[in-house]
Amino acid sequence: MKKGKAPTRTTRDFIALVVGVAIVVVILYWIGSSLSEILRIKKGSLSNGNGFIKETPKVMHSTGYIRSIVSNENEKVINFDNVEFIEGLEKIIESKVEDGVCANKNYCYTPSGFYIRNFDQTPKEFSLSDDLKIIMQTYSHTDDGNFNWNEKISLKLLENTFKTGSYLKDAIYDIEITEGLITQIKQRYIP
Repeated sequence: MKKGKAPTRTTRDFIALVVGVAIVVVILYWIGSSLSEILRIKKGSLSNGNGFIKETPKVMHSTGYIRSIVSNENEKVINFDNVEFIEGLEKIIESKVEDGVCANKNYCYTPSGFYIRNFDQTPKEFSLSDDLKIIMQTYSHTDDGNFNWNEKISLKLLENTFKTGSYLKDAIYDIEITEGLITQIKQRYIP
């Protein structure tokens, strides 16, 4: 390098640009890390008060038919056939036309107010939580003949109902799955 020669303007500009880009990258990385931590906290985590983060359990919901119940000292499982429960006149007609149940939307009869789509009728096995809640809509009646809405029953009662061939065996149920275990079974009321 020759003595006394200062860097040219383009060299200085290039160095400034590289330093500026490096600073921006570091700032964006820091903001991105902080933002992702904030978003993770807002999406389902709770602070335990000591600054530590505790993940809340993932909860999933599904609708379908209970095909069988096994409950004994070794296991508590159900086989559940997931369905798509479609409501709303436009969605029902669209789904029935897609499925070939109706030739076109002008000639599609939908008296029930819902449509059940069930392409894959293979039941999936789910284990039941020890804290399982079972909520029925049409299990029993009041003295005046109305249903006991949101009636809580035991797993044993539900299992016996399925063994006797009750109409409840063909009812639609909504299940709640937390950390891989069914924590709630709720009968869906269908008039």
